[in-house]
Amino acid sequence: MSDFSFEKHNDRFNTNSVKWDFIKQNNLPQNTLPLWVADMDFPTVPEVISGLTDLAKTGVWGYSFPSDKYYQAVIDWQKKRHNWIINKEWLVITPGVVPAINIAIKTFSEKGDAILIQEPVYHPFRMQIETLARKTISCDLAEHHTNYEINFNQFEQTIINNKIKLYILCSPHNPVGRVWTKKELLQLGDICLKHDVLIIADEIHHDLIMPDYQHHVLAGLKPDFAEITITCTAPSKTFNLAGLSISNIIISNQKLREKFEHKSSQSCWPHPSPFSLRATEIALNKGDTWLNELLIHIKKQYERLARTIEEKSLPFSLSPLQGTYLAWLDCREISLDPSKLDQIFLEQAGLWFNNGSMFGKSGQGFMRINLACATELFDQVLERLVTVSNNIC
Repeated sequence: MSDFSFEKHNDRFNTNSVKWDFIKQNNLPQNTLPLWVADMDFPTVPEVISGLTDLAKTGVWGYSFPSDKYYQAVIDWQKKRHNWIINKEWLVITPGVVPAINIAIKTFSEKGDAILIQEPVYHPFRMQIETLARKTISCDLAEHHTNYEINFNQFEQTIINNKIKLYILCSPHNPVGRVWTKKELLQLGDICLKHDVLIIADEIHHDLIMPDYQHHVLAGLKPDFAEITITCTAPSKTFNLAGLSISNIIISNQKLREKFEHKSSQSCWPHPSPFSLRATEIALNKGDTWLNELLIHIKKQYERLARTIEEKSLPFSLSPLQGTYLAWLDCREISLDPSKLDQIFLEQAGLWFNNGSMFGKSGQGFMRINLACATELFDQVLERLVTVSNNIC
């Protein structure tokens, strides 16, 4: 058994949790199991809890700025976990990755411009593009026997046909769980260089890599790639700190960084919280063991799900989980209708998953399942999956 709290359920009701207290807000039965929004049910790194407790006891939480120790923690983490050497000057702190993507779109495109994504993909990409009156162009991922790949000929032709100058990369890919290989990223980056395409690389899940896979930071593969890439990182997914609202955006190209910072200054973002700064610094310095054990737990959860589907002959299939803590469940044998799938899983089984249709048309017939829950809760999830499948069949 882990030294950390990954096996026993942590009751989050009545904590204003979006994941859990929205059950009541949405008039759902109390026994609904929420495995939708991407936050974990686990307490974070113990040293972070201790550090924030000490900070809370001071009673003084005024305006704060990142210290040299904070910057060094980020620098050391990227070198240690990703073999990426970065400089302090490259770092821009924002309240989150989605706000940073919003600012990047405002900074590096104009209204009406076409922006490239690869669906099925994290839905705020499309939302931000269209909220800002830009045009979404998707070069959908190619599906091959539950795995997903990039059709590079189609990718390049899409750039040419639509005069793309801005592309949002999801790496690792949410929701399909792909960790892009070095070869794939080199090919992708070279195409963007060839056609003068700027890249927003959402790498918020880049620490959540399953054993036997390796994440490659796109900007770290070639100096030329770094010149055209805005890399978005955060401790939020890695250490379950989403409520602290802090992200580290890494831009080595000085001109791009200055433009990004200028546009950011117009948004009147607040100073980072002393709690978010302290939590991030401690987590990056002390969180290796916790994270390593978390990844073992996530892999076990995924394997249990896959084994249950196989042994019970359930009418589902799973994409391989290479990164993130999100399983991509193919339910097309049951139905392609998003409403029908919600009716089966949410209304009949009390399982609140993300409907795949929210990630684009190519996500219809799928469900995204958050595996970052306790073993004892996931026992109930598997039982309900078996029961509802038997009722369908």
